[in-house]
Amino acid sequence: MKLHIYFPVFALIFFVGMLQSGIANHSPKDSTKNAQDDSAGERIYTVGLDYGSNQSFRGRNTGQKQPYYSPNFNYQAKSGFYFYASLTNILVSKADTTAEAVEARKYKVDEWQISPGYYFKIDKKTKGSISFTHYFIKDTLLITSGIKNNIDYSMDRDFKYVNEKLSFDLDLGDETDFGITLETYHSFDIENLFTKDNDILSIIPGFTFTAGTQNFYTTKIARQGKGLGKGKPPVTTTTKKFSVIAFDFSIPLSYSIGKFTFEGAYNYTAALNQPKEPGVADSKPFGYATAAISFDF
Repeated sequence: MKLHIYFPVFALIFFVGMLQSGIANHSPKDSTKNAQDDSAGERIYTVGLDYGSNQSFRGRNTGQKQPYYSPNFNYQAKSGFYFYASLTNILVSKADTTAEAVEARKYKVDEWQISPGYYFKIDKKTKGSISFTHYFIKDTLLITSGIKNNIDYSMDRDFKYVNEKLSFDLDLGDETDFGITLETYHSFDIENLFTKDNDILSIIPGFTFTAGTQNFYTTKIARQGKGLGKGKPPVTTTTKKFSVIAFDFSIPLSYSIGKFTFEGAYNYTAALNQPKEPGVADSKPFGYATAAISFDF
């Protein structure tokens, strides 16, 4: 038996068993899913703007700092259906004359994505969601440049003192990747900090472990080599092996007042079991900051 093939099945059976036996319980940390949690059965439109001091995807970055901003829109229907769309643009200094910077400046929008999905409750304490995301990527400098589509299924439960979220991802592109993410966190909330009944401050420290295959990264290396006009790109290998590939630690701070939400976070991430690629250095652990503002109407 090949464990790396059957492990996802075992994990799914184990977690479903937990759900049926009433062992587990969760409250989502993602700001979009928070909106879905708090307003189940309501129709909500949300517009927002995100900022990141660097790219990060499953413990990887591009080896150089790449801040970005991303305006976004989310619609949530009473039925649980939602639709999310965003644009992403890498911020590059005009003084930067590297080939990567020149390519980034060619595009006013480096990437945009659309993501329809469905949010539902499994029981009083269990929440789930399923979504499909399609990426339109122009800039090969983006860490996800080899991914075209993603299918995600997640289950969330809340233990009394700790929260858990288990996600299954299928990435489709030049190659196919499968990933499982386990997130452990807890939300410390202070309600009505500055108003009588209209604001909440939340601090949500969390750890995330990701396991999966890593074809997304080797594909990105090949695509970047072609996109930058460097001739023959580095020789890359497919990485079918399923293994633990990253861990992340984050300390998000969120403040909501009325229809506005302000968020900021410090994140630390490290890649594990990195595939060896000729001429490509391993990604070192790194920290980066993120910030966001959103408005519901």
